[in-house]
Amino acid sequence: MTHRLRMSLPALLATVLLSSFVAGAQEETEPSLEDIVIHDSVELDLQQVYATVTDRRGRRVLGLAQADFRLEDSGTRQEIVTLGGGELPFTAVVLVDSSLSMEGPALDAAWDGLRSFLGGMRSLDEARVLLFADVLLWSSSFSQDPASLAVDPAAFGDLAGTSILDHLYLGTRLLETRHGRPVIILLSDGVDVHSILDLELVERAFRRSPAALYWVRLQGDDAPPPKPQDAGARPAEDRWDSIQATRELIWLTSFRPPTETNRIQRTLTKIVRDSGGRTVDVRRREEIAPALEEILQELREQYALGFYPESDDGEGWRELSIEVPGKGLQVRYRRGYFP
Repeated sequence: MTHRLRMSLPALLATVLLSSFVAGAQEETEPSLEDIVIHDSVELDLQQVYATVTDRRGRRVLGLAQADFRLEDSGTRQEIVTLGGGELPFTAVVLVDSSLSMEGPALDAAWDGLRSFLGGMRSLDEARVLLFADVLLWSSSFSQDPASLAVDPAAFGDLAGTSILDHLYLGTRLLETRHGRPVIILLSDGVDVHSILDLELVERAFRRSPAALYWVRLQGDDAPPPKPQDAGARPAEDRWDSIQATRELIWLTSFRPPTETNRIQRTLTKIVRDSGGRTVDVRRREEIAPALEEILQELREQYALGFYPESDDGEGWRELSIEVPGKGLQVRYRRGYFP
């Protein structure tokens, strides 16, 4: 009789290895692969979705149990069979906008914040850093060693062009063959003037990718820079105040009309939301490092919900709904998936 079991691949391998160990201990002979016969068919269709739960004040809520969540897949209630914390390793692609609108203190602050983020990685986390303008300027390899991800962005000079969409698409492709929880972090003001790829193509790529997108959106500083302590010293913020003016200049002289630039920014915001990530707006350069550290902490405090889809509607888009009924809590999660 053939049984249909739902078992994760690690559990299946552990069962096989344990059976082989027991047999070897009894017969004092070393088993071979030919000795292992499996009569059961196994469905490896466990779906996993990460969720961030916050209260009305935006503070993350920890300590919830499986019974606290309600999960629906395409309108059908699903049984949550696993619930874990956010300590699972992540694999991050970090995209740092190094174009003209990000020059000077803005880019320096972005890199300082990135160092802080990378320094908070744990032993099984890995990341890959890409510096881009209208072209890819520099890329590391995927690494678990923060020191190997370091580069001096000032070495590449100032390039006016920016192609955010192209490099976001590249980020989704780079994560396709990686293990771990996929994350893309974008440090940019969001002014895309040179991307070749179509906006809808990039949006579709994120619908098919399990990656969560976090956008640290640099908006410049509207406040005057602080007075330097030394009259002869050059204020560190002397060019930071000009970011907004530079952005507006590029906006007016780009290959895209302002209406198209606005549409790209609206769609980027939607991609972020639908992926389960979020947009963090920063106006002062000293806010960049705390923003990245907050994203890192959020990744540590997410819930990982596992379920077996009970309905089979083919290979089309499956809409997800997750809530914590009766507690007045907000849940942020990936809005759906392709089987």
